[in-house]
Amino acid sequence: MAKNKKTIKTFWDLTKHPFVKKVLQDAIPILKNVTVSGTIRKVYPIYKRTVNKNEAYLLDTGHTLSQLAYICQQLSHIPLYLTSFRSSKKMKEGGVTRHSHILLCVENYIIRTQSLYDRMLQLVNVVFNIYNPPDKISHSIIKDNLHVKNSGLSSSLQKLRKLTDKYYKDRLKIIHRGSYHEDALRKLERLTIVSKESNFCHFEKQELKPLSDKYVKEKAEEFGKMNTEFFVAIGNIFDYLIKRYKKQKEEDELIYGKIKVLEKKP
Repeated sequence: MAKNKKTIKTFWDLTKHPFVKKVLQDAIPILKNVTVSGTIRKVYPIYKRTVNKNEAYLLDTGHTLSQLAYICQQLSHIPLYLTSFRSSKKMKEGGVTRHSHILLCVENYIIRTQSLYDRMLQLVNVVFNIYNPPDKISHSIIKDNLHVKNSGLSSSLQKLRKLTDKYYKDRLKIIHRGSYHEDALRKLERLTIVSKESNFCHFEKQELKPLSDKYVKEKAEEFGKMNTEFFVAIGNIFDYLIKRYKKQKEEDELIYGKIKVLEKKP
C-alpha cells in the first residue's frame, strides 16, 4: 500500500484525505436532494421519499464517517482544553479547581480513545456492506470477515486497535470502578484540598502551581503524540476504504442506476 502523498499529523490533515472528500461529495448532495426543506439539520431529517439502495449506501457511509470524525475532533480538542484552564469567580463558586478540570479532560480523553476504535469498526461494517447490527459488531467479527481479509485491511485495523489498547484498562476502571489516578495527580488532588485550609503552609502553596503546570504540559504532549499516531493509522485505513467504497458504488450503479444529482454536468 502506497503511503499517503501528504503525511497526516493533525485532525485537519485527516479531513483532507481523498476518502473523506469523496464520501462527503457524494453524501451531502444526496441528503439535500432527498430531505424536506428545513429539516436537513435536524437529528432525524424528514425524507421526501424512500431512498434507493445506492443512495442509502452513500448516505450511511457519510453518516458513519461523520461520527468517527466527531470523535477525532474531540480527541484533538482535549489537549487544548487541558492547557486552557482559567479560574473565575463562578468556577470557584462551583467548586471547579484545576485538579477537577484536569481529571475531567484526562478521563474524557481515555474514554474517547475506546469510542474511536468502536466507530472505526462501524465505518468498516458499512463501507464493506456487511451491515451487522451495531450491537453485534466486534473487532474479531469485522477483522475476520472474508471481504475485509481479502482487502488487506485487517493488519491496519489491528494497528489502530493496538494504539487504543494503551488506554483500555484505564477506561474500564473509569467506567466501572472509579476515577483515574496517577501518583502526580493524586498529589495534586491532596494539595488542592489542603490549599483550602487556613493553615495551608506557604511551601505547599508554592508547590501547587508548578506541579499542576508540569502535569498538564506532560499530559498535553502525551495526548498530542497519541493523536498523531491515531490519525496516521486512520489515514492508512482510509487508503483501503476508498478503494472498497468506489467499488461498491460502481456495483450499485450497475444494478440500481446512476444517481442523477451526482452526475457531472456536460
